[in-house]
Amino acid sequence: MMLNNNTETVLEFSPIDRELIFREDSDNLLAFKSIAIALNKKPNNHYDRCCLKLHISDEQYQNILKNQLFNLKKDALIPIKEGEFKPGLNLDLVIELRPDLLSQFSEYQTNDAIIDHLNAAPANTDSDQELNYTENWYCLIIEQQQETDVIQYRTVWDYLKLSAAFNTLNGASEILQSLSNFLKETFNQIETDEIENDQSNGQISLDTNNFIKFLKTIDLDEDSEINQSRSISEVMQEFFSEDDWEFVEMEEESILQMVFEGDHGRWTCFALAIEENRQFVFYSLCPVNTPPEKISAMAQFLTKVNYGTTIGNFELNYSDGEIRYKTSIDVEHERFTTGLVNNLVYINILTMDKYLPGIMAIINNKLSPDDAIAIAESSASEQE
Repeated sequence: MMLNNNTETVLEFSPIDRELIFREDSDNLLAFKSIAIALNKKPNNHYDRCCLKLHISDEQYQNILKNQLFNLKKDALIPIKEGEFKPGLNLDLVIELRPDLLSQFSEYQTNDAIIDHLNAAPANTDSDQELNYTENWYCLIIEQQQETDVIQYRTVWDYLKLSAAFNTLNGASEILQSLSNFLKETFNQIETDEIENDQSNGQISLDTNNFIKFLKTIDLDEDSEINQSRSISEVMQEFFSEDDWEFVEMEEESILQMVFEGDHGRWTCFALAIEENRQFVFYSLCPVNTPPEKISAMAQFLTKVNYGTTIGNFELNYSDGEIRYKTSIDVEHERFTTGLVNNLVYINILTMDKYLPGIMAIINNKLSPDDAIAIAESSASEQE
C-alpha cells in the first residue's frame, strides 16, 4: 500500500504483524493489530512521518467513532470509493503520529524496534508527549474489504499536512488551502442537499452544517500554531494602530512611514514587512546627514556604539552620510505578534534618542568618537 496526501512524499508501507497497545487515557488500554508501517526519513536521517495501518473489528471501529479516538471526527470523512461499511466486517485504519513527537524515534532504525518502543512507552501524566496515547495519532484513511470491492473513506487529516499544523514554517495558508481542497471534493460528492447519517453501521453523513461544526473544533485562536503565519504587515499595522501611531502606508501596506519625537530630536521612522522571508524591520533615520569630512569619525563612533549593543545596530551610508538605526527579526519558524513589534520599535527609538546627542556632537563640534560616546552616556544618565 502507498499513501500520498496532497504534495507529501509518497509513503510505502512495509508489512508487519504485531499487536500494538494504545492508551485512551491513563487507565484504559486498547489493543490493536498492526499490519503495516510506513516511515519517511529526511536527508538528515531524521524521521518526518510515521504511519501505521491497523486491522480492527467492527466493534473496535464503533468504539473509535464513539470516543473520537485517533482524532477521528464523525463529520470529517468523504468517500474515496463509494459504498457503505457493512456491520460485522473488519476494517483497516491508517493513522499518523504527530510530527513533533517523531524525534523520539531518532535512535531506532528498524520497524520492530519502533513498535517495541511504542509498546514500551510509559503512562505518564503528560499524555501530550506520549507516543501510545490515541490523541497523538490522526486517522487518515478507513477502508473495508467486502466481497467484491474495497470501500474507502478519507479524513480531513489526510488533506491537511500534519507538519503544517505543528510547524510554523508551513502555517495557516497551507492548512486553509488543504481545507479548501477537502471542501471542494466533499461537495463534489454530494448529489443531494443532505446525505442522511446512518448511525447503525457507522456510515458518516456529509451534511454541511455538521462539517462546519467540526471546523469550529479546530483550534484557530490567537495562540494556535495554525495562526503563526499571520502576515507580517497585518500584525505590523495592528500594533501601530493600537499604539496610536500616526503613519502613512506605502508600497501596498508593506512599508509604513511615521515620525517620532524624542527627548533629543525628531526623526522619520520606517516599518517594513518582508513577507516572502517572514521578516520585520524597523528603521530610525537620523535627522541630519554626516558631512563628508566627518564620515571617518562618525564611522568610528558608530562602530564603538554597535560593539556594546545587543539588539539592533547603527548603519552609515558612506555615499551620502545617512545614519539609521535598525532593529529586525526573522520569524520564519516563530509566531509573529504585536508584542515583538513593540519591543523592536521602542528599543530602536530609545537607542536613537540616546545616541543622537553624540552624533550631533561629532557633526557640530569636531569631538572624538570617545568624547561623543561620553556625551551620549552622560545625557542618558541625566534622563534617568
